[in-house]
Amino acid sequence: MDGKILYQFKPTDRVEAVPGLAMAVLPGNESKEYYQGLNLGRDFETAYQNRIVKAIQFGYVGDGINQKWDDRKARFSGLSLESVASGRTTVTIQVGPTHFLELRDIDLNLVKEAQEKSLDSIAALDTYQKLVEKGETDFSDPGAYFARVFSVNGVPVTNDGTVHVVKRDNKVEIYPGAFHVIGGQYDVGDSLARDLFQPQAFQRRAKERISSEFSEEAGVEKVSAELIALIEGVNIELAHVVHVPVDSQTFLKYLEQAKDIEHDDVFSFSHPEQLSNFLRTEKSNFVPSGLSALEESLRRHQEGSINIFSRNY
Repeated sequence: MDGKILYQFKPTDRVEAVPGLAMAVLPGNESKEYYQGLNLGRDFETAYQNRIVKAIQFGYVGDGINQKWDDRKARFSGLSLESVASGRTTVTIQVGPTHFLELRDIDLNLVKEAQEKSLDSIAALDTYQKLVEKGETDFSDPGAYFARVFSVNGVPVTNDGTVHVVKRDNKVEIYPGAFHVIGGQYDVGDSLARDLFQPQAFQRRAKERISSEFSEEAGVEKVSAELIALIEGVNIELAHVVHVPVDSQTFLKYLEQAKDIEHDDVFSFSHPEQLSNFLRTEKSNFVPSGLSALEESLRRHQEGSINIFSRNY
């Protein structure tokens, strides 16, 4: 279930987004309630107007104001890089609109099917392979029929140099009982076409999302998030190392009192060898994106580009 590293970020890198393509409508899903009366065109502007703006107007997805949840997502369409003289790289990510109802009907169903069949990857499913082939045939794009949204995850590191891993509650819908870090989906709202495509906006919003997740799931405010990698897995992961401005014992107390608790246990590691052994023995029991973030954090630590066990950040 290891993720493929698309890009390793440096602190000086700039991340921006530009319009890409939206996902194609899954065969047989044209009759779904949230597609009725909508133009199913795949170009960005049509998808944005019909699957985001009109879907909100028709009440199929939340607006973040009148309803408690806000589930529009940015869909990954591609990646390009441009190096500049100062050593900084501009990372340009192409995105398209989608929403959670599409994500649930496609990607999450594949995840559940893989779990039920005890498979290590959704790529091993016949359903997945058929959708890849259909995407190639219909659009010359193997990812056309997948939501391919962004997850925003952070590896929690407290100021005593301790890395923390949570174990998800057995009652949660996705990956019950699995090990994970702190994170969630990258939400864009109905302003996708207006304010996402600005210099640094994509990276800034990712960090805002990380901060929000740590506030809700860990009860900690004002964390410092460092974007380290863009990873391709079931979804596209924006992996961060997140420095938590408290010691390990205090962080554990915060976790117990968090308002949006999805975990029932926490594991702490103060040495690279401890974390490495844990990842090796529990690899099959991880949420894939959480595993990717931890493995990349540990690898970067071992090569010396970051120090996730530092007590002096």
